[in-house]
This record gives sequence, C-alpha cells and structure tokens, in this order.
Amino acid sequence: MTLLGAIDDATNKMPAEHFQIEGEDSAGYLRLFRNMVETAGIPWAIDRDRHSTLQRNDSHWSTEEQLAGRALEELGIEAIVPRSQQAKGRIEGTWRTFQDRLISQLRLDGAATLDQANVTLSQFFADYNTSFAKDAVQAGTDYRKLDSRSGPSSTRIGRRARICW
Repeated sequence: MTLLGAIDDATNKMPAEHFQIEGEDSAGYLRLFRNMVETAGIPWAIDRDRHSTLQRNDSHWSTEEQLAGRALEELGIEAIVPRSQQAKGRIEGTWRTFQDRLISQLRLDGAATLDQANVTLSQFFADYNTSFAKDAVQAGTDYRKLDSRSGPSSTRIGRRARICW
C-alpha cells in the first residue's frame, strides 16, 4: 500500500490523505486533490517533490499526469519545488514519523484490507490533527472554496497556503 497525503505547512494539519494499492501516481494525486478541495478547500500553493509524478522531464505525459497538471492550473494552485534542505528535511522527517507510528497502529487495529487501512488512517490523522495542529502565524484561512458560479478560475487574492507532500 502507498500513503499519499498533504500537510498544511502553516498549521501542521493533514487536510487530506489516503492509502492506495497502486504506487505513487498522478491518479492518486487527483484523488488527493479532490478530497482536499471537498473537505478543506483549494490551497493557494503546494510544495511538491522535484521527482514526483507531478513533474516530468520528458514529453511522454500520461493522461493522468496531464489531468493533474491541468487541475492545479485551473484551480489556481501554484506548484513550488522546495529548494532548501531544511524545507525538504522537515517534510521527510514528518513522513518517516508517520510511517513508523502508522505501521504500528495498523497492526494494533488488525487492518488487513485497503478499506480497513483507510479507516485506521482517518482516525490516526484526526488524532494527529487534534494533538499537533497549531495556529497559523497569520489569521484567516489559507483555502478558498470552489465557487460554483465562477468555477475553478476564480480570482486569486489573499495569502498563500503551502501544502507539502
């Protein structure tokens, strides 16, 4: 199983996450984006791995990869590649902690199927958000709601949220 998730850099909350059978892929990120938009809203920006499925160094884009890039563009989400070791190290350290604790929790819960693992994951991150979330330095929300009247191309104003995965 592969864990895909997003961490809000400003609040340390997990606005979206899920397990999938497939490896890390663009279709999984599309599901993650949809979950995040439906539950938290549209972030202003995401920090993404330089080597993720959201960046190609050749012209052989799959349909899913094209859709993921188009979704970010149409929703007005800026994709940022972290350049500093500190930024990359912080998120990698957080994921290592999750992997260690989450594997133990999956065993304790007896999660043997994808659905069972996602139930454990949901509770794990609800507890995590309660215990480790912090207030953002700037007041207000870092997410925009999808306005059904204006669609994904609504005006981008305000400050940026940084979502790391």
